[in-house]
Amino acid sequence: MATRFNLKDEPESDWSKYDFRTWDPAKVPGGPTSTLIGSAFGSLIASPDWPTNLASGVSALKKVLVPALNSYGDTLRQTASGLNSDLADATGAAQKQISALQEGFRSASAPPQPKTDPSSYQVAAKVVEQESKVGLPGISVTIADTRNPDVSLSSATTDLAGNAILKVTERQIAEAESGLVLQVVSPEGKEFFSAQLCPKLNQTETVVAAIETPSELSQQRDLAKSVVSQQQDLISSITTHIDAMKTLNDQAKNDLLQELDHVQGMIDDLK
Repeated sequence: MATRFNLKDEPESDWSKYDFRTWDPAKVPGGPTSTLIGSAFGSLIASPDWPTNLASGVSALKKVLVPALNSYGDTLRQTASGLNSDLADATGAAQKQISALQEGFRSASAPPQPKTDPSSYQVAAKVVEQESKVGLPGISVTIADTRNPDVSLSSATTDLAGNAILKVTERQIAEAESGLVLQVVSPEGKEFFSAQLCPKLNQTETVVAAIETPSELSQQRDLAKSVVSQQQDLISSITTHIDAMKTLNDQAKNDLLQELDHVQGMIDDLK
């Protein structure tokens, strides 16, 4: 039956007594187990072949470790390079998103451009606040006969950018002998702006109505400002996200480079 040693029952060995000059563990006080281990170690290093065996083991270990460390180093370099590529792709996509949003905002800030229609005459109207030039949403725009401005021939409500497109037919143009007028009115019918039109079939006309915003239009004005603020916040949010990605990329790359330096140091030590 094999002898089992319980290291927990062993008295604490005083390894400060180990003699490194002679590599002799015999002077280290301890119990039976420590004495046995010390004797075995002493026999090992006393063997005339132990330096050769040790050198052979170290050489074999180097043959395994160095290629493995080199492979690990290559993986770290590829990962670091991949971080740069991933960051470039992500930031490029985000920048395209910002550009698309900005272009959309610029397009919305300009009057609409309707396509011509041989059977009608169209008016592209844009209603803006006079001071800020911000498009006002939810504003009623009408086209009426100059002789009877209270009767609408065509009407529309401005979108979030303050844009609206109105259309009148050939018959309406013919019946309005004295001409047509474009009006910007409140929900209660109060007129804020009017402009004489020059109707012709298969043509379009653009009218920008810059108006002051009285109390009746306070909701539309607040909504317009809210839309502009949300647009700016959206672009700021994407920009902040890009900065955060760059920071995380720099941190990850720095960690990889530190690990690569550590691995290279291990490779140098093994050569």
